[in-house]
Amino acid sequence: IKKLDDVTVVTGTVDGRTFRDVVLIDRSAERDRRVITARTARLEERERGVVSLVLEGVLSHVSSSREGDRFEYSTSETLVYNISLKSVAASLAAPTPSQQSSVDVWRQVAVKAAAERALVAERDGRASGLAWDLAGRLRALSEAASGDPAAVDGLRGEAEEACERTTAERGRDVRDRSLRAYLLEFHWKFAVPAGCLVFAFFAWPVGLRARRSGRSVGFAVGLFVAIAYWGMLVAGRTFGVRLNVPPAAAMWLPDAVVFGAGLVVAVARPGGRR
Repeated sequence: IKKLDDVTVVTGTVDGRTFRDVVLIDRSAERDRRVITARTARLEERERGVVSLVLEGVLSHVSSSREGDRFEYSTSETLVYNISLKSVAASLAAPTPSQQSSVDVWRQVAVKAAAERALVAERDGRASGLAWDLAGRLRALSEAASGDPAAVDGLRGEAEEACERTTAERGRDVRDRSLRAYLLEFHWKFAVPAGCLVFAFFAWPVGLRARRSGRSVGFAVGLFVAIAYWGMLVAGRTFGVRLNVPPAAAMWLPDAVVFGAGLVVAVARPGGRR
């Protein structure tokens, strides 16, 4: 199954440039939903910038968006269906972290972390060189203050400029924001499944108390905690990108909060007695 702009392509077995049992889902010129099925489809390049699918054994079904109970269908021996190469190129773009496996995400994290460390080392090296230059200018300024007062003003200006350059270089942010996104996604892939175990642990003491307080109370508590859990996950993801909160803390904190709440409910006794 492949999404190409407004076209969804579903194919069966593939033999070279020939596809079997093809289904194309798109919209007609009138923006009505259309489904085209074909026994086979052959991939050809008939003109520049366009990929053509030569369909054989075609059935086309169009349902009206204005009249829900009205539809049209047609059959044909062959049909040439053109797809823009721009659509194909967009569908082959690199997948996002959420579309990758945890192993692939971790590999990208390792690559991006190494690149970030190299940038940090380069920045620190430049800052050290500027700091040495600043030290030399300050030493020259100190010597001029006692030997050549007339040169003090010029040397003071150069020292101030060198100090500004050093401070700016040390404060230059070279962190890769995409690295944080990959780290957040990596921890997300484990924190959310682990949340199932955390909720099971939380449900046990709450369920025992719900027998005495009523099922509606247990349901309300569970619903509140579930909403709070997802709210903390979304907030953690946002804070991890914008406020530089550590990705591990941002993604695992909701699990820790729910687990802690379950632990408190499990050990606490009614009436505040232990």
